Amino acid sequence: MDAIEKKIKRAELQKEAIVKLKLLGYVSMVAENSGCILKKQYKQISIQLSEAINLTVAWKKSDDERWKKRN
Repeated sequence: MDAIEKKIKRAELQKEAIVKLKLLGYVSMVAENSGCILKKQYKQISIQLSEAINLTVAWKKSDDERWKKRN
């Protein structure tokens, strides 16, 4: 696998991670609205999801910047 293929695969995995984190946020919201989890549990999940999404976006941005410098 060459560098371009690795970069594309990595970007796909980063996007997939963000989508799955957002889906988890939606599922936790539905669970809280249905009474399956407590409001404080939903709040904690939301905080952690936000941090994970922000870190993933920063990771993707860092990869994109590094790739631009290579070319």
